[in-house]
Amino acid sequence: LNAQLGFCGGNSGEPIFTEDFGAGTTNVALPLGTTTYTFANSQPNDGFYTVSNRTNWFDWHDIQDHTEGDTNGRSLVVNADFTAGEFYKTAISGLCENTSYEFSSWIINLMPSNHPFCGTGIPINVKFEIWDNTDTNLLASGDTGNINSTSSPNWEQYGLVFKTLPNQTSIILKMLNNGVGGCGNDLAIDDIVFKSCGDNV
Repeated sequence: LNAQLGFCGGNSGEPIFTEDFGAGTTNVALPLGTTTYTFANSQPNDGFYTVSNRTNWFDWHDIQDHTEGDTNGRSLVVNADFTAGEFYKTAISGLCENTSYEFSSWIINLMPSNHPFCGTGIPINVKFEIWDNTDTNLLASGDTGNINSTSSPNWEQYGLVFKTLPNQTSIILKMLNNGVGGCGNDLAIDDIVFKSCGDNV
């Protein structure tokens, strides 16, 4: 069954998977097979991405990553393609069967609301999907809805709760752009986390 975005209503455990995209002053690429977008070692144009500690291109908000205590921390910077679709995919293992989990991630719209050429720009809108390890059964999905540009940078956290199937110890996380590229729909993602989701005490 598909689920709307939301966070664990009970007690969440320690993270069993974390992706903070590391740190460093040079731009780096994602592992092979993680994205259909093209890597840019400088500014990412439409349909390109980079993993960087800066976002100082196209008059975007020039921000630090979200990870607390990072020095030169990187985030995944995505300039949406002109066609909506998947831009991030990774497998998560080490899960327990028949168990509820919370996926969460921090997202920011890089377009300032007073952009000199785009005005408020195209909003970002991301779909999260959790698939079984065969990539054939959709366990849960949810949309952020439109995240509009802001006058000052604003990281926001989004979550999705799902339950693993019997004999299932791994899943596939996908992120998709619901909108299209152009003047706007530029985002950064950081601190992807998976935690177990238990009942209230």
